[in-house]
Amino acid sequence: MSYVIIAILVFSIFDYRYYNVIGKKDEFKYRVIQVSFQIILSVILFLINPIYAICFLLVWWTWGCDWIYYLIDFALWITLKRGYEGGDGFKRVLVNGCNWGWWTPYGLVKLLFTGSRDISGRALIAQSLVGLLVVDLIFKYF
Repeated sequence: MSYVIIAILVFSIFDYRYYNVIGKKDEFKYRVIQVSFQIILSVILFLINPIYAICFLLVWWTWGCDWIYYLIDFALWITLKRGYEGGDGFKRVLVNGCNWGWWTPYGLVKLLFTGSRDISGRALIAQSLVGLLVVDLIFKYF
């Protein structure tokens, strides 16, 4: 499981740093780099153990890496008084929800049935917790 945790943290740190350096200026270029990095991490994990790759991608898909992104920003804001999101991205998403998580399992279902991309903070938390629970079950039984 430590490989999965390391991959999640590495990806989240990468996402935080490079989205704010490249992505805000050129989102397409950033997404190409991000997906390439995610594929490389996934292949490395798959070569170690396919279950690791599945678990990493499951945490990412259920918005777990995004929560870490916002926690990184909050931690930088608390310790250094600076962060790309102003330290309150976590709170903003929690209170206001978001419309950029449409690619998650809940987001896709909601988009399919309602046409809406808006997802509440509570739904994102619930989805992430379900993702972690599934990962835990995978590690226990596989």
